[in-house]
Amino acid sequence: MFKTLRAQIFLVMLVTAFINAVISIALFFVINRFIIDNAYIPLMVNRYTTIVKDHYAMGNTDATLPDTIIRIEAKYGPFLYNSILVTTADNKVVYPRDQQQRAIDTERFVQRYAIYLDDGQLLYLFPSSNFSDYPPIRGFTGYTIGLVLIILVSTSAVTAIIGVFLLLQIYRSISQLVQLLRQHNPGKNYVTQLMPSIPLETLVIAQAIDERDHEIQQRTNMQRQLIADVAHELRNPLNTINGYVEAMRDGELTPTHTRLTVVYDEIQALHRLINDMHLLSLAEVNQIPLQVTTCDSHTFITNVYHTVQSSCQAHDIQLILDHAQPTVELSMDTGRMLRVITNLVDNAIRHTPAHGKITLHVSHTAHHVVFMVADTGDGISPADIPHIFERFYRGSRPQGEGTGLGLAIAKAIVEAHHGTLTLQSTLQQGTTITAAIPRSQLIK
Repeated sequence: MFKTLRAQIFLVMLVTAFINAVISIALFFVINRFIIDNAYIPLMVNRYTTIVKDHYAMGNTDATLPDTIIRIEAKYGPFLYNSILVTTADNKVVYPRDQQQRAIDTERFVQRYAIYLDDGQLLYLFPSSNFSDYPPIRGFTGYTIGLVLIILVSTSAVTAIIGVFLLLQIYRSISQLVQLLRQHNPGKNYVTQLMPSIPLETLVIAQAIDERDHEIQQRTNMQRQLIADVAHELRNPLNTINGYVEAMRDGELTPTHTRLTVVYDEIQALHRLINDMHLLSLAEVNQIPLQVTTCDSHTFITNVYHTVQSSCQAHDIQLILDHAQPTVELSMDTGRMLRVITNLVDNAIRHTPAHGKITLHVSHTAHHVVFMVADTGDGISPADIPHIFERFYRGSRPQGEGTGLGLAIAKAIVEAHHGTLTLQSTLQQGTTITAAIPRSQLIK
């Protein structure tokens, strides 16, 4: 319930307010009790002692003492809200008035003061022990101000102590995280190394750091794999070129048109690989240049059909063009999108047996034009589908001599158009890849 810093601070504020209220009330009663016991009661006892002594010095009796005290209280105001009690030495009540002068139990009184009269008679004065019986006296304002100052200092000290304790708790969790960051154990997550009572905010920071570390590790592994894949893809054509050129230089082979064509084709393969890698590097920073123009969806898909028709016929594959919906205009880089769709068809040709079918389908929604390439080939393994758009990934059953960059480039180009490229496949039934392009693009 109190896992977050906000909740903990709110709880501490409530507890601090409660403690401050308790301390304030306790100090108020303690200090006022101290004032009453050490200032008010001595002053009040002195006044009543003077009244009683003067009363008996004038020859008055016990019977008229109540009248004398009432008269003086009426003149100067009551010294107590409930009057004091005056008894004789044998505990018989003299004041307030008691016609029967009954003896009382004086043990229940906390304080008792003796009054010695001139004739040797002894009386006792009992002040009230009730806190509320004492009205304000002169100097009470000063006492109150002092009391308030004491309360303020005390509550401030308590608040400071609680605040320091809270800050230490927060600092301890952050300090532990900083120490773990300095140690940097790559094989361990920071979340699992933190103490269980850590605030939620610190835990969220640790989780974010763990996720970022995991992402950095993934990127590092991808870069290493990329370097290894590029080296592998460069090795074969370079070995071929190096072998032919070295043999022709040493006179072992005669430069012929066929042999030079082989060298030329390998050089072109290297050019394509380098250009593809450059394009993918631009895609990583969203910098693929697009020459956006307005085109007709049916005209575009018809151009794709004529471009790949001969290749399908060469593999005895039926190519079907489906554009039943009315044509629409859209803005895109037709050259790059032509490369995307033809690349998808080339992939479909490699995985579709003879007498199979490949369908080119175009449709549109309110905001997108959807290009679909569907084949009746052998499909893609479910284990390969999550990785199918990764660069240099050729699947667990590679076919042909592709570099594994085609689908990665296609996805990068489609996303550069703010579109999406999705894939659905079933083993032994076929694969469908869909490219959805927004109908309106910012023309550059």
